[in-house]
Amino acid sequence: MKKKSLMKKILISICIIIIILAIIIITLIKNNKLQQLIIKPVIYYMHDDEIKMPLLVNSKTFSNNTKVIWSKSCTGVIKKDGQEISRENGITITQEGIYEITVTSIISRQTVTRILNIDKTPPNVEISENSDGSYTITFEDINDIGVAKLTKYNLQTMEIISELDLLEGGLQKSIKITERGYYSLKIEDYYGNIYNKITDFNIK
Repeated sequence: MKKKSLMKKILISICIIIIILAIIIITLIKNNKLQQLIIKPVIYYMHDDEIKMPLLVNSKTFSNNTKVIWSKSCTGVIKKDGQEISRENGITITQEGIYEITVTSIISRQTVTRILNIDKTPPNVEISENSDGSYTITFEDINDIGVAKLTKYNLQTMEIISELDLLEGGLQKSIKITERGYYSLKIEDYYGNIYNKITDFNIK
């Protein structure tokens, strides 16, 4: 009898818990909170390292091909310049441009929109020799320069004599180099695009 009584109490407790859970679920559904908890759309990006990262900020710029992925149970639309280009989950964006990605949960109907900018254009720099043998470095746009380093070498041994960070104190649009020596310039923008034309010059 004691065992039956104990089992009866356990069954009653389980029934009470089920009823309470049912009441909570019904309340959440009425308040539209359960749907929000079930699925919230998230947009992810992936590069060659195959590490999936959430695109949390409203706008992000990359210099390399970017794979766009969104949550399961969601639909997505990718637009470029206002024109729809894809609804495929897992598409890799390779062309430069500004992309608008909108993802909607099928269940909760929540929508998330992110802007993705693909910028593969390296910074434009001109290195010109002056009539007096000096050189002038001229930047087309100094606002997107993330790295600007001028290294002076021993021409015979190629050992580094000095390194100058041109960003220190504020990058100037035009910089004149007059001291004799063999120099190499490294220029990179904030997104990882590297100026890959001739960057070495020799002041005799």
